[in-house]
Amino acid sequence: MELLTHTAATPVRLTRKTIVAIVSGVKNQQAILDNPNEFATIAANVIREKLEEQLVLGIQYERRGTWYEQSLFVEEFGTQSSKVMDSAKSLYGCFAFHSEVERKFAEKLEGMDSVRFFVKLPGWFKVQTPIGNYNPDWGIVMEEVDQFADKGQRLYLVRETESTKVLGEMRSSEAQKLKCGSRHFIEGLGVDYKLVVNANELPGGTVVK
Repeated sequence: MELLTHTAATPVRLTRKTIVAIVSGVKNQQAILDNPNEFATIAANVIREKLEEQLVLGIQYERRGTWYEQSLFVEEFGTQSSKVMDSAKSLYGCFAFHSEVERKFAEKLEGMDSVRFFVKLPGWFKVQTPIGNYNPDWGIVMEEVDQFADKGQRLYLVRETESTKVLGEMRSSEAQKLKCGSRHFIEGLGVDYKLVVNANELPGGTVVK
């Protein structure tokens, strides 16, 4: 996989004037006086979320001309045995999953004739974003099969598995990282990247915007 670098807007720094304007714009001023600590916590979280949105809004990925070395994909991991499953189609004979959604997704991949190969992308495989690194879930190679079972072209996919496809139901930082992932793979590399809840959606899914 080719490496990309990202550029984004300059981080926003709040001036005292801006902070005063935010406080002055609160309709229930008494709430600030009654519990200033709670107000400060809530206000900081809202400001942080809006800042993340602005940083991601202007992000672009550019090719660096460098690649991940194949030797990095070594079979080495440590996790609970209950979080490991055997695989006949993965890069490794077994791999670690992090959630029930991932386990069910992988089990479905194993039984799909159209899936030729898949890999649970390792923790070091990261996409740089303005709000922290993003580790996508799956790399998948599928083969198109029509109604007459004729094999077609191979499809190279990157898929993110979540329990929901509604970004508003996720943590703000998580949703923003998925948006960065979409720009990284689709706009930067021309790779098919989508969000899915289960493997029945493949090769489809939801484009993150």
